[in-house]
Amino acid sequence: MEVKILVYDSQIGYYEFLKHVFTRKFGILRLFKKEKTIEDDYRMMVFFLHTEMELLDFFRLYRKDIPVILASSVQGNNFQMKYTGNGNIYHLDLTSHKDKLQQEIQKLFSRLLPEMQ
Repeated sequence: MEVKILVYDSQIGYYEFLKHVFTRKFGILRLFKKEKTIEDDYRMMVFFLHTEMELLDFFRLYRKDIPVILASSVQGNNFQMKYTGNGNIYHLDLTSHKDKLQQEIQKLFSRLLPEMQ
């Protein structure tokens, strides 16, 4: 069974990483493009937040009925993210090394998409 996962990555590098490492095991990854209509048949969203301005896109795409991985390296006084354990949003820290990042994504995908095991 293939699962559609919407990926938002304005810089495309993390999308390419996900596509290369996880597509065979976890399903179809679709890159969000602003000029295209969004299909609602995706089962998860992975959102790579590079700037505070992209939060507007996040709020536009957010659905409370699916798991959302919000990946960010944005830190500082103006913007900090912490996972509270509530709801369907899971934070992924992009300041981690590539191997650790891959392990964390693997854990989250396995937990949030158990039917793909």
